[in-house]
Amino acid sequence: FGAESLTAYENGIWDLSGAEKNSSETREKICLNGIWRFYPQEADKSELLPPQNDDKYYGRVPGRWLSSRYYKIYNSSKREVTSIKGKPLNIYYNGWYTRYIKIPDSYSNKNIYLAIKYIGANSARIYANNKLVQTYADRKNSNGFTSRYTYADITEFNKQKVIKIDILISLNKYVNKPFADDVSLMDVSLQKYNDIFTRDTLVRTSVKEKKVKIMSTILNKNNQDRKSVV
Repeated sequence: FGAESLTAYENGIWDLSGAEKNSSETREKICLNGIWRFYPQEADKSELLPPQNDDKYYGRVPGRWLSSRYYKIYNSSKREVTSIKGKPLNIYYNGWYTRYIKIPDSYSNKNIYLAIKYIGANSARIYANNKLVQTYADRKNSNGFTSRYTYADITEFNKQKVIKIDILISLNKYVNKPFADDVSLMDVSLQKYNDIFTRDTLVRTSVKEKKVKIMSTILNKNNQDRKSVV
């Protein structure tokens, strides 16, 4: 994997110094929402990675290129576009979202993950430095796409200064379905964990019983969880 040179615009929008951060004793999260590169993929093609060319387009995360009423696609001149390669955006049902992450020094040699709270798509493939690290397939419910976290373990790249992330979003062809204006990616973050950490901790106190009840979900780096009550 060889990192390409980023434009001044990309270096600015992908600078993590101003990104929202949340941390605890066991983990830290850096928000990766914002502007990402976008490349459409035609239905009759199956590139394993997004095309490398001089034409760069950008879209917002959270967002979806099909949801033109709410989310726009721009070219490298920051002008809105409604078509790419001579075809309107709404005929593309597959698209790549790409960005580079400059890994903070504090993340070096740690367990690090790319976390996505919600993927509004029928399927997705997640790559780090051109290597497939996670796949996603939607489990539908009556309300449309299912909301659940997707974690991609990118710990093997924790000694590198820069990690390139590519996410291929794939949608079944549809016309006027309720979720046509949904988002494809929501709440993307870089996360650093200890080997074991907690999630969804709830503390209940009882003055009458003079007791404190702590309920928590304990996870390991393989995203295996156990409920714990103390």
